[in-house]
Amino acid sequence: MNISQLEGFMYTAQTGSITAGAKKAFISQPAMTKLIQDLEKELGTPLFDRVGRGIQINAKGLTFLNYVEATLQQLNQGIDAVSSPVSTRQRPIRLLVEVASALIPEIITQIHQIFPAAPVQLTQRISTVNDTENFDFTISTRQPATNLRSVPLLTEEILVGSLEPVFQTSVITPAELASHALVTLGRQTPLRRTMDAYFK
Repeated sequence: MNISQLEGFMYTAQTGSITAGAKKAFISQPAMTKLIQDLEKELGTPLFDRVGRGIQINAKGLTFLNYVEATLQQLNQGIDAVSSPVSTRQRPIRLLVEVASALIPEIITQIHQIFPAAPVQLTQRISTVNDTENFDFTISTRQPATNLRSVPLLTEEILVGSLEPVFQTSVITPAELASHALVTLGRQTPLRRTMDAYFK
């Protein structure tokens, strides 16, 4: 796997077309087709579904795209950091946001007020187990590791909706929900794990 494959996959996923992705990557359409096929073969799974004469990114492709975009963004930031004169740059403040996207503008404003010369490197995705060690600040619903300091930012309600008028009050206890099936978030999201722990 190489950067050209990752960029080609990203361009194809973003444009929704092998032809448009190839144009963006400055390669031929057959070369892009082979690049995608080689990547899928290496990963052992298709990233796109073939629909008629076109393609459509599938669920695994969307998951992989999140990681590829974040990886290429960090790589470009790293290249920029070492290519710029040291005297004009300060180490970026690395901020990982897993949840609470609405807080981002206010948090970045606060950071700029405290550290006006420091660029903010924002990553918005679900982190892996030890990934938070690569960041200065993380906004998450998960309990932090014991060696990290945490500050509660907000408390949110869990809202429950239903098509059937089964609930007669505005507040529902977990016991009242026990006999009902719930449609909730995907298992990979930190907020889902927080909700599961709460309901347990």
